[in-house]
Amino acid sequence: MSDDILAQMSDDIGHIPTDSDNARMREACRSLVEKKAEAARLEKQAKKLKTEAWELETKTIPDLSEELGIDKIGLADHGVDVVVAPYYKANISADWDEATRDSAFRHLDELGVGDIIRTRVEYSLGKDSIEEATKIAEIVESAARQLGLGEIPQPTVGKAVPWNTLTSTVRDLTEKGVAIDLARVGATVGQMAKIRERKD
Repeated sequence: MSDDILAQMSDDIGHIPTDSDNARMREACRSLVEKKAEAARLEKQAKKLKTEAWELETKTIPDLSEELGIDKIGLADHGVDVVVAPYYKANISADWDEATRDSAFRHLDELGVGDIIRTRVEYSLGKDSIEEATKIAEIVESAARQLGLGEIPQPTVGKAVPWNTLTSTVRDLTEKGVAIDLARVGATVGQMAKIRERKD
């Protein structure tokens, strides 16, 4: 076969990979597979370490603290103190069903802290609906629904409590000795080991 014919075939089908090309491509693909596998391994390891650390923070060390009467240990070689202190977290999840959320809000009313509940009105529009959203905001602000917008989307109306406000309220009530149905308001109260850097 003549060189002219070979050149024409190469032009027709594009670049013909050489052994060197194949080796380079294979090495890059091998690197991709290995890095993905290593990343997955490290993510799994990190998840396991976080689970073990959480167990130490919330169970093992607080239990030892109560048993031994020690609530603070200094670790000079790490430049930190580990202190066992009260832990509070509370959240009335948006994922809860309506009856469960209503029960949580009623309990807050029963506890005399219903004023932390907020009523929200939300509109959910498409990504490219800035103009429509602006018009809706104008309507709500002025209470004049006569701007010719057409059919106004129905808003979502509901109640909510910011998780940090609820957590702070649960802490305050607990410290005052008020009995709270913790599960009902999505709260966890306990002891936690906290790592604090030593100050010079």
